[in-house]
Amino acid sequence: MPLGDSITMGAGSRRGDGYRAGLYRVLTRSGLRVDFVGSQHDGGGPDPDHEGHSGWTMSRLGEHLDGWLSRSRPDVILLHAGTNDLRTSTAAARAPQRLARLLLTISRGRPNAEVYVAKIVGNADRGDGRIRQERADAYNALVPGVVAAAGTHFHVVDLSAVRDRDMADKLHPNDAGYARMAAAWGTALLAQF
Repeated sequence: MPLGDSITMGAGSRRGDGYRAGLYRVLTRSGLRVDFVGSQHDGGGPDPDHEGHSGWTMSRLGEHLDGWLSRSRPDVILLHAGTNDLRTSTAAARAPQRLARLLLTISRGRPNAEVYVAKIVGNADRGDGRIRQERADAYNALVPGVVAAAGTHFHVVDLSAVRDRDMADKLHPNDAGYARMAAAWGTALLAQF
């Protein structure tokens, strides 16, 4: 289950599937059977299912997570969330606690699922991008501790190097950035499976 916000949905990519199509190819070429799950369907890739919701914060994702987990029953969850929690300094300060709650919900709903939690992608230096980048760096520094506290089924994937020229706009990767994301997700998954 690709889970998160508009970056998971694929905003900024030409075909609208972001990292998902590239990751699908990486995994299937390595011999894994892959079936992305979720209530959303975007992009021109081979498996368009996901739970990427544009503009959603981690709290809003958490409001729907129990239902999604119950319906889709994912064995693996790829979580890239937090970008929309960094809009203000006050919200950014609460982001690690929101992540911890989201991971707790996942561990209760799918206790045996392997969960890959991203250090989120960066920002382009446009508008308030520099300030948001500082918030993203601070958030990403705390992600490993939150993930470690969640248990042995939770793993960190560092996507924070996707930034600047990898961005289609201030917040969303371009196709090159999404290719880098797909490669990083794939490396993490193939190391486990």
